[in-house]
Amino acid sequence: MSHEIRMFGQDVPSVVPGPSGLTSILGVVFLGDEPAIDNGALHARSHLETGIAFGEDPALAGRGERFVNVWVAALGRSALERFLGATSVEVWIDREAGRGWKKLADHVNRMSAAVRGKVDLQHLSAVQRKNLAKLLSQLAPAAWEKTGEDTRRALA
Repeated sequence: MSHEIRMFGQDVPSVVPGPSGLTSILGVVFLGDEPAIDNGALHARSHLETGIAFGEDPALAGRGERFVNVWVAALGRSALERFLGATSVEVWIDREAGRGWKKLADHVNRMSAAVRGKVDLQHLSAVQRKNLAKLLSQLAPAAWEKTGEDTRRALA
């Protein structure tokens, strides 16, 4: 992964009240093994989703290209204090057909789980996890250092 943080769309994360206080939620999209910040993903408007009509029809899953979104929750608003949780979700996009598959309820539930401090990155490979940890440590070094060891180990 390069040293430059790739960012698409809005750079401001969503802020919601969480059990530990105000919590920022970052959207991270993976292009292969490379993560990029794309907070538009939080509202189903990532740069990857533009122009795609999504459905939950299971027949659409597995068609086109598989992408993974990660919801990362961190304490703090403008200055991230520490990372709390991260969860991953799948998205399938068939650009040729202009259609895609994702389970919207799963996206919402997993985002909520990240805010509650859960780390579940089942959709990421070991390389993607390592690159996510590197991205977060570059994005907010002080927050990364203050993140609990168990959470950092689970992210990496």
